[in-house]
Amino acid sequence: MSTDDPLRYAVEVSPWTPVEDLRTATLWRGVIVGAWGSVETALKEIALRASRCETFAPIDARIPNSRGDLIEYLRLVLTDPGPLSAVASELKILVDGYEASAEHRNLLAHAHMSVLPNWPVVFKTFQAKRDKLNGDHFSYSEIKLTIDQLDDIALLATQLSRAAQILRDKIDEHDYLPKFD
Repeated sequence: MSTDDPLRYAVEVSPWTPVEDLRTATLWRGVIVGAWGSVETALKEIALRASRCETFAPIDARIPNSRGDLIEYLRLVLTDPGPLSAVASELKILVDGYEASAEHRNLLAHAHMSVLPNWPVVFKTFQAKRDKLNGDHFSYSEIKLTIDQLDDIALLATQLSRAAQILRDKIDEHDYLPKFD
């Protein structure tokens, strides 16, 4: 494919989908996934650095492995009147936004995307569910989003990503948490 070919990065090509719609959907998906990666990394960094702080030593400081563990740990850190008190409201907003939008983020990051003519964009995925009582099975998820809905999700994700960057910079500027060696 030539570098002038607008479909060179297309994950899916449909003869019925306008190329500009495909480009726009792919751009918004990339923005959303990239922004959420930044938010998640910032929250994990804050959690790991907090776990090295003596003030938070009484809190179970195992490395948060799942989204739920990360959120739970950071909420516990927020209840302590420790070194993050000055940025607690900002951290709470970031944790709340991360928690509220995580399902969309996961689906958009891991699902198959179909861009239909004249919108919507359809995201669908299968997930393995482990169930010791009833046996393992799969669940199917599908959402349909318009360009305006994708734009709203992208805007929220980028706003939270910028907020995460500002928060991380404040923590560093004021030495609220130990830095990594």
